[in-house]
Amino acid sequence: MNKQVFVFSGQGSQYQGMGKNLFETSDEAKKLLNLADKSLDYKISDIILGDQKQLIIQTEYTQPALLTLAVAQYNYLKSEYNFRPTIMAGHSLGEYAALVCSGSLEFTTALKLVSARGKLMSVSAGKAGAMAAVRGIETARLKRLVADQISEGKMVTISNANGKGNNVISGLKEDIESFA
Repeated sequence: MNKQVFVFSGQGSQYQGMGKNLFETSDEAKKLLNLADKSLDYKISDIILGDQKQLIIQTEYTQPALLTLAVAQYNYLKSEYNFRPTIMAGHSLGEYAALVCSGSLEFTTALKLVSARGKLMSVSAGKAGAMAAVRGIETARLKRLVADQISEGKMVTISNANGKGNNVISGLKEDIESFA
């Protein structure tokens, strides 16, 4: 039995010019990029392929850009290599691409959702709350350290367990900064 799995990445893998070759050579990818341009109140193609380096790293633009690229890449694999995964999954933002590519969510709907998600995340950045990546500390030890912070009245929690020794904490900005 030959089963295939596809996992879509989350935010953090973006860079200026990502997918350029695909968008230039694949008619299907070009159509998807044009659809994204028409669905948003700005041209995502300018952000991905243009020279606006400062925009590609802003969450409100990063998320629609990564979704568009992920769906274009998946469609290319599917059409060129008869790629048909049995299971699809996504990490954080990648969950939206998995939903689109599995047929559970329309691309334009997902695009509008991640656009709103990115805007909300951008607006909340720098407010009272904060997040921080914690690497190199086992989760069990981090849980004990967080419990100590909570017992001191601090608002800190483990919000994401990415893997062994790779976690994210969140809480009040001043408590996160102090803890970090």
